[in-house]
Amino acid sequence: MATNREKNLELGRRFNDLWNARDPAFWELPTPAAVIHVGKARPTVAQAMTGEAPLLEAMPDCRREILRETVDDDHFIHHWRCSGRLASDGRLVEWEGCTWARIEGRRITEIWIFETGGPELMKSARLE
Repeated sequence: MATNREKNLELGRRFNDLWNARDPAFWELPTPAAVIHVGKARPTVAQAMTGEAPLLEAMPDCRREILRETVDDDHFIHHWRCSGRLASDGRLVEWEGCTWARIEGRRITEIWIFETGGPELMKSARLE
């Protein structure tokens, strides 16, 4: 039988794989009431769904690669790198960040997203 840590490692990897595949099942991993922390913003899950659309339209091949990961009995943490080409001019853009997720009952109940270069990327791609 898998331990909580093994289950959380699997959930974290599924979270990343579903995002990369643009699979709608990605949005079923957090509970509807999950708290999302992105800088000072606290979007709902529904707001986060629509909030990432401009990024994915501007960079349809954007992919997130896990560089480091760790888990405990009720969290997973990913250090990741996103990269993709801008649809407008083909320019390659990359940035790194971390996702820290709290898990209860095999569902994500809280997410913290820390990014380097995210705001600058949005400005340079004219996505804000």
